[in-house]
Amino acid sequence: MKYILLLFMSFVLGNANAQDCHLVIKGKVIDQHDGKPLKGAIIAIYGLEKEVFSNENGDFVLQGLCDGFYEIEVSHVDCGTQFIPINLTENITKTFYLEHHVEALNEVALIKKANNLLEQQTIDATVFENKVSQSFAEALTEIQGISTLKTGNSIAKPLLQGMYGSRVLTNNQGVRMQDMEWGAEHAPNIATSSVEGVSLAVGAKALKYGGDAVGGVIVLDPRKPVFKNIQKHTAIFSAYSNGLGILSSQKFERDFENGLYYGIQASFKKAGNNQNTDGYLLNTGLEQTSISIPFGWHLAHKGIDAYISYFKANNGILRNSHIGNLQDLINQINGDTAISIGNFTYNIENPRQEVSHILAKISAYYYFEDLAKWTLQYDFQQNNRKEFDLRLGERNKLPGTDLQLQTHAVQSNFKLDTSYDKALEFGIETAYQIHFPNPATGVKRLIPDYNSLNFGTYLYGLKTLSSAWEIEGSIRADRVQINADKFYKTSRWESLGYNIDFSDFVVADFDTQILTAAKLNFNTQSAALSVHFNHKGHRLSTHLQYIERAPNPAELFSEGLHHSAARIELGSLRMRKEKAHKLGIQYSFRSDQRTFLLAPYFNRINDFMALIPSGLEFTIRGAFPVWEYQQTNANFTGIDFKWTEHFSNELKFTNGASLVKAIDLKNNSPFPNIPPVSTQHELEYLFKNIKGLSVQFVGEYNFRQNEVPDDFMIFNPYTQKEQLLEINKAPNSYFLLSSVVAYQFPKSGTTQYKIRLSGENLTNLNYQNYLNRLRYFSNELGINFQLQFQINF
Repeated sequence: MKYILLLFMSFVLGNANAQDCHLVIKGKVIDQHDGKPLKGAIIAIYGLEKEVFSNENGDFVLQGLCDGFYEIEVSHVDCGTQFIPINLTENITKTFYLEHHVEALNEVALIKKANNLLEQQTIDATVFENKVSQSFAEALTEIQGISTLKTGNSIAKPLLQGMYGSRVLTNNQGVRMQDMEWGAEHAPNIATSSVEGVSLAVGAKALKYGGDAVGGVIVLDPRKPVFKNIQKHTAIFSAYSNGLGILSSQKFERDFENGLYYGIQASFKKAGNNQNTDGYLLNTGLEQTSISIPFGWHLAHKGIDAYISYFKANNGILRNSHIGNLQDLINQINGDTAISIGNFTYNIENPRQEVSHILAKISAYYYFEDLAKWTLQYDFQQNNRKEFDLRLGERNKLPGTDLQLQTHAVQSNFKLDTSYDKALEFGIETAYQIHFPNPATGVKRLIPDYNSLNFGTYLYGLKTLSSAWEIEGSIRADRVQINADKFYKTSRWESLGYNIDFSDFVVADFDTQILTAAKLNFNTQSAALSVHFNHKGHRLSTHLQYIERAPNPAELFSEGLHHSAARIELGSLRMRKEKAHKLGIQYSFRSDQRTFLLAPYFNRINDFMALIPSGLEFTIRGAFPVWEYQQTNANFTGIDFKWTEHFSNELKFTNGASLVKAIDLKNNSPFPNIPPVSTQHELEYLFKNIKGLSVQFVGEYNFRQNEVPDDFMIFNPYTQKEQLLEINKAPNSYFLLSSVVAYQFPKSGTTQYKIRLSGENLTNLNYQNYLNRLRYFSNELGINFQLQFQINF
């Protein structure tokens, strides 16, 4: 398209003598950093030999122009370059804003994203538009090294290099998500359709977002103004066959030349019972609603940003996962019982999980001339989670778990106005949390009442040593204070020896129960160093990290039935902070035809807090597996690989693979829920003679996870005998085939239409996923077709 435009403009200029070309573009170039005029800025008409320089007042004049369409290029030394389209019909006056000192005041890694392929892997908004019907965690698997830990088919959370939960942070719009991420069954409360883009922060950068980022940080790109008077509207409609699901997403964005912007995004998703090769799965529907509103105003040397979002989901929990007696549970786990199949319905009944999340933030920044950019932010989050069990009578309407977590956080950071070959940033953060489990459930609280106060401070620096070498480092210190009120059974309190080690926690003794008020303090220190070498498309990075992580409330206080997980979980007051020592070596290469990345890593974690299966227990609500938090030493070793080859302008091939091994050093045993070796193969063809048409085939092979903990013997009260419980047994390997056909219609004015037809599990394979914690009770989903229609205007 650009070449056609240049030919057209050449034709116009070739006949310019026959026209009356007397139009003028004049204006001013302003430094967005401090509001001062920029001298020596270049203002050119793209593709033509016509350019002028701004004077000492930032003024410029482009004369002798004809009617027509022009693309104005505005640039300055050490500034970003702007391209501004103008349909010229009369004399105009415009002001252009350039961000001077842009490399010192912004993330250097983000500015150099093309060369920083590996340590800051990214997913742009287009990918999320194509995956709106998937969960946020499933969409993240585009980044090599990320897989998903699932609870059924509707709850999934990201698993990064074998890590999940509190060890993988999610930063959304500059806010650390606080959504009870402690365990495996809490999906991030983020709608895929609301995401602008994602980057993965590791190494020294990760510590800016939190001191417990043992696995890494998933950073959602915030909305930024574009300093143009434009508006965009994106509408996506999607329907898929498995579950007869529908999705509608609307996004509107408005920007103004003066830096003002606002927008609104809303989505709705609904599906009924899913289907596998056996038939419909009981109670596997879902319903999800989200809305988000970003707005702000960026001036020359100051600005303000705000963001409000609301997310709500009602997830059905597979009915088969809640079993009435111990013998049936043993048979189901050991694979000796047929899976019960139901009918299709959109009704979501108990057991189910209902979650809602409110996020609100406001931040302001100010440039102190020749000193720093100062940012101050306050954010509020309220997360509610209700889990409904199978209960009798009117109590069936009450949740068995009803938790509310409120978080108030304040952060402030300074990015010093340094020279262009280095960056220096420091900040402080504090957060106050209140956790309230509703006593109206009539059920023992899984997580007790608690409040916590967190305080952290960090220092980050980057230095460009030469055109080839960069070094960056960070240090961080955090303090976590947790005050919790909890009842313990007297028998359990004494059997665990808490009456000796934690006698000062006791508030009252009610004979069969003991009321405690725990006061726990954890101080953590972390540091990281990253060294980068760049040469002719090659980039080699080495990351050294030492990270201390304080135990979270689930690891400390869990006691009771976790309904959505269909298991009993037990924490321990004796948990100590984790200490992780990580080495990562990352190599990437980029050329016009090829991209390649290879990332081996080794992570030694002392006092690793792991959730381990330990037995079965029968309660008044049925029989459930028992999982306990235990502390051990661990080694995580792995490698991520990805290669993309453009064989021609039309044909592209991508191959990726990930491997991670995790060993419990004290017991010389593997850990559960570690991803098996997986490989992905993708072939994409862009039709040369039908512009806008593409077809893609994707094959994914998951090996059998052979390194699992040993199964163990339990006493079966029905048979009065010891019996092997095969709770750690891994399913067989499998290969999944999917395909996508997409067509982008020729643009009509400002309107663009796209249509996309995709198919998943095209062979309708009957298989089980080791990373689905409900795999004992059903096979994975069968074939699924999706039709998506998108309008941009």
